[in-house]
Amino acid sequence: MNLQSEVNPSAIMTQRRQTEINNYYTQYYRYLTSLFYRYSGFLVVLIVLVIFWNAGVITDNIFGIFFIPIMAYMIIEIIYNVYYFSRRNNNNFDYINWRFNPVSTASSMDMGTGTGTGTGTGTGSSCTNQSCCGSGQAWNGSIGKCVII
Repeated sequence: MNLQSEVNPSAIMTQRRQTEINNYYTQYYRYLTSLFYRYSGFLVVLIVLVIFWNAGVITDNIFGIFFIPIMAYMIIEIIYNVYYFSRRNNNNFDYINWRFNPVSTASSMDMGTGTGTGTGTGTGSSCTNQSCCGSGQAWNGSIGKCVII
């Protein structure tokens, strides 16, 4: 008897999706755990620094030299990680959702053929009309692009 014919395709898709969710949360919690260990280490260093300062072992100047940069670094890293987590894809932890609209760039520059729409086409260029077209291309004013001859 063939087991493949008896398996429901939607059950397979459900199982795949559950595996994707498990992988996502495994990576997510692994990253959070590494952040927890890193921040805990910094906090232990700061607590020891404060204890030594209160006991008079280190002076105010030495305390400030160590305390301020460590706190500044921790604040910057916390802000960075909040931004980092907000950009992560909800379905795949490895993907980042960039603020980029490929549709808007496709209308101004066709990367496959190198054809452009006029002034400012390409990086650092300031071509207009026919000067934008390469060899074997001609400017078509009605569509505003270079076309292959």
